[in-house]
Amino acid sequence: WVATSATVDIVTLTTDAVIDDGAIVRAARDILVVATGAESITAAAAAVGAGVAGVAAAVATIVLDVHTYARTGRVVIDAGNNVRVAASDDTSLTTVSGGIGVGCVGVGAGVAVVSATKDTRALIGAGSTVDARALQPASPLDGIPNGTVTATSFPTSPQSGLAVLASSSQTVFGMAVSAAGGFVGVAGAVNVTLVRGTTIARIDSTSAQRTVVNGDDGAGSAQSVSVVATDRTDALTIGGGLGGGFVGVAGGVDIGVMDL
Repeated sequence: WVATSATVDIVTLTTDAVIDDGAIVRAARDILVVATGAESITAAAAAVGAGVAGVAAAVATIVLDVHTYARTGRVVIDAGNNVRVAASDDTSLTTVSGGIGVGCVGVGAGVAVVSATKDTRALIGAGSTVDARALQPASPLDGIPNGTVTATSFPTSPQSGLAVLASSSQTVFGMAVSAAGGFVGVAGAVNVTLVRGTTIARIDSTSAQRTVVNGDDGAGSAQSVSVVATDRTDALTIGGGLGGGFVGVAGGVDIGVMDL
């Protein structure tokens, strides 16, 4: 008896917040250009095979491609208080697979695969003129990373003026388990996690297209500029196999690659 099970999730997401080339934007208070994404994906597969020869195989796969941009072209932005250009994306990925084979010859296999590619950017285009005058210090921007790091977070503080922020986080859990029993029991489990990420916060400027930030007079004393990119990844992956019988063979392989 042979049993197989497979789940495949292929997800492509694009989130853009844009002020395009040539725009002139003025506000008495704040100007916000914000792109926010969040994904929570679970894939599970299980198979059980039993008989004279019991063979079971289960495969769970997630393929994710995420693009999150907050950006301007070559623009004029003039805010009486604050300007925030911010892109953020938070991702949670869970894969679970298991196979059980029971018989005179029992074979079980479990495979879990995660492949995630993320591109998160906050950009001000070359040649722009940006003034964030910070004239209302009682109404600052919140959630601005202050340059410190703890074991679990990037602490933040309020700030007045201009903030260009890019942040990305990934939480990954993967488990592939298998078991086989019989006169001959063979079990194998493979867990593969591949995460590639780009997180950029930038004010572009070239010799031909100079960007000017807070070049006008008349700003408040709290006027500040922050350009910050942060990325955090938490991953737990497990691969295990159990084989029982006169001849029992079991193996588990766990492979993780993070390129951030």
